[in-house]
Amino acid sequence: MTHANILAIQAGLMSVTEFTSSDRTLSYLPLAHVAERSIIWYLLFKGGCFCVISGEKAPKYIKDDLEDCKPTVFLSVPRLYNKFYDKINAKLSGTFKKLGDKHFKPLTTFMNKLFEKALKRKEKRMLDNNCYKHWVYDKLFFDKVKMILGGNVRLMITGAAPINDDVKQFFKLAAGCRMHEAYGQTECTGISHTTD
Repeated sequence: MTHANILAIQAGLMSVTEFTSSDRTLSYLPLAHVAERSIIWYLLFKGGCFCVISGEKAPKYIKDDLEDCKPTVFLSVPRLYNKFYDKINAKLSGTFKKLGDKHFKPLTTFMNKLFEKALKRKEKRMLDNNCYKHWVYDKLFFDKVKMILGGNVRLMITGAAPINDDVKQFFKLAAGCRMHEAYGQTECTGISHTTD
């Protein structure tokens, strides 16, 4: 790995996304994770900052660290996105069921259908207009989901393993922003190419 390799990766990152001095990320992956290093170097080059996880059992407390840091750029491995996805779906199902049990049973079905409609409507807007926002559905459902990632995420990046398409699509719609799937290996200085 040479300085020229690192500069080439930085040039590549500049071509697919724009970081600013107000951007920040949460560093929780091992320091050997070259993709995270590349993101942090680019962020620092642009005047942004990064927060570092708290404590040696950090993955256990990542939710707290995300709330404290409020990252605008979130880099993670698919495993963490999958964990969040499973917890979000379980919580939504539980919330909808409680509403139905408390008021009347058809409300559970109604809320599930409304949530499915919200996902489909946002997906259509994303595909047709490259618009990730919907003021009604974001307020009803997705702003709460976005808070899990700190509330300010405007770009998500995943790598180190393939991510399930349903999980990727859900986070793009729920967080209301793009998600790059990064490919590469340490031997080629990390991120060699991305898909959106």
